Amino acid sequence: MEDEGPPRHSPLSRRSFPPFAIISVFLLLVIASSLSLAYAQPMDFSLRSTFKGESLPQGSFDNYNEVNITSLEGFSGYVNLAASISPIVTNGPLVSLSIPTVNVPSGGSGYSELVVSTVSDTPVGNYTVTITGTSGTLSHTISVWIVVAVPYQPPDFRIQANPAVVTVPLVPHVAADFNSSLVLTSLYGFSGNISLSFRTDPGPAILISPSSVELKPGGAANATLTIQPYRAGNYSVLVTGSLSGYPYHSITVTFNVQPPASDVAVLDYVLTYNSKPVPGGTLVLMNIFTNQGAALVSVTRLSFEIGGASFSPSLGLPLNLTSGESKTLPVTIRVPLSATLGNQSFVATVEWSYYAPGQGSWFQGPTKYTSGSISVSQSSASSLLDQMHRLAGALTSIGPWLLIPYAAAASSGVLLVIRRDRKNQKTLQKESGSSP
Repeated sequence: MEDEGPPRHSPLSRRSFPPFAIISVFLLLVIASSLSLAYAQPMDFSLRSTFKGESLPQGSFDNYNEVNITSLEGFSGYVNLAASISPIVTNGPLVSLSIPTVNVPSGGSGYSELVVSTVSDTPVGNYTVTITGTSGTLSHTISVWIVVAVPYQPPDFRIQANPAVVTVPLVPHVAADFNSSLVLTSLYGFSGNISLSFRTDPGPAILISPSSVELKPGGAANATLTIQPYRAGNYSVLVTGSLSGYPYHSITVTFNVQPPASDVAVLDYVLTYNSKPVPGGTLVLMNIFTNQGAALVSVTRLSFEIGGASFSPSLGLPLNLTSGESKTLPVTIRVPLSATLGNQSFVATVEWSYYAPGQGSWFQGPTKYTSGSISVSQSSASSLLDQMHRLAGALTSIGPWLLIPYAAAASSGVLLVIRRDRKNQKTLQKESGSSP
């Protein structure tokens, strides 16, 4: 048997790896791992706004700015939103978010709305709104801008009077002119020809000159309102400016025309009375009139409302008073026996007129009113009269029933007399029969 000798190895089993190859492989693995770690993205979210800015009129609000939050690299969770604005000024815009906390799903998105509000006197200009979204250690910020502007106004105009109240003295028998200046102003680029008209109660002559004015954008025009009064009084004139296709505008001008000293009429009225009348008695009203002006005064009517009843005496009327003169007109009213006891309120009404020599006419003075109260009380005499009155009424009501027993008694007396007469007659017949 032959000797096989030492064992044989395959070529692969005999191969060995040098140390530098092993080190190279290790280095390649390290580099690959580093590159993988370098290019891996952490979970995050993005924040953006649909609009980057807009114009907002004073006195309005807006919620059209949408804020979007999008998931990145599988992010999911709640994102807290906050908004601030600059610059901060008095009555400046206010900002907020319709949904302050947004839930963002993995691979999805969420949204909120930026709400901006202003007031009528918010300063116009540019403002910057900063929106911040945070979730844990993650935070992102975006900015949008808004412009606060004056609200749009259609072209228009304004009319003013200077002065709006005119106080002037009346000059008797003289045609004097009294004026008020009318100022018309273009607004918001208005232009056109404005027609001017007026309306008032019949009385003085009135004129507007010119009756039409032209306005240019941003400009102004003037006209004059003139009145020629011939009597004292208060006159209100309504002035209207109009142009077809535009709203009309009006203003009232008042002219207080004062009378001359000779035409001033002032009537003073004082009422005194006995405040505790009795039923069946009298209520005496002392009406004291004093002319404290210069014009002749005439009291034409005097009336009283007492306890629902009305009294209008005519004796002594009309009562004329010259300047400084005072007269007393007594009025007596009988209180009915059936008057209700207790307090009774009353109102006295005086109508009067005066003659203004400077104007040559009679004028009606303002009606005067005076109120008071009386206390209707019961006296001993009135009490007796009242009892007699009630007794008479009672007798009147029960009188017919009293006649029945009276008639019965009277008939009994007649029967008794008749019987007695018959008895006496029989006695006489017997006596006459027994005599010879």
